[in-house]
Amino acid sequence: MKKIIVLVVSISFGFLSLQSFAACEDPHLKVKAILECIEVEDIVCANAGYDESFVKLHNGIDTNTDMSGGDFWEMAFQFSDFEFDYKTVKQLGANKAMLQYTEKVMLVNGKEFLQNELAIVDVNDSCQITKWNQYGSWAEQYAVEFAIIRLIIEMGLSGDMPIEGFEF
Repeated sequence: MKKIIVLVVSISFGFLSLQSFAACEDPHLKVKAILECIEVEDIVCANAGYDESFVKLHNGIDTNTDMSGGDFWEMAFQFSDFEFDYKTVKQLGANKAMLQYTEKVMLVNGKEFLQNELAIVDVNDSCQITKWNQYGSWAEQYAVEFAIIRLIIEMGLSGDMPIEGFEF
């Protein structure tokens, strides 16, 4: 009986080791590297950092950010630049990271915004971001979103974007 229990325990630990081996190594550093792609406006690198099933949450609410098709960063870089000032970057577990940072968003019209955020980030085994769950001020978030929408309208880039109902 003891030999069977030892065998089961050995197999179980071996299985857990294989699972850990498959996980993204240092997910916190991989996420930070993806953000560095965004800072230098490397579209290919930034797009490669996101899984096709990506979900972004702000204070637990889905922002419906569509990263499919690879157009998100190409469009974003046309009218904004990003800088990140990190306070904390650490691994929370397998395929999970936590970043506390101030994000500076600089628009082409000269307006700048600071957002103080804490993000819990999930990545897949290939180290692509699958979920970005950020916590921060709604006022800071909306200030950036409305400024970008206004800029898109002013630049004539709104096309078929569903942005009716915004008063500026």
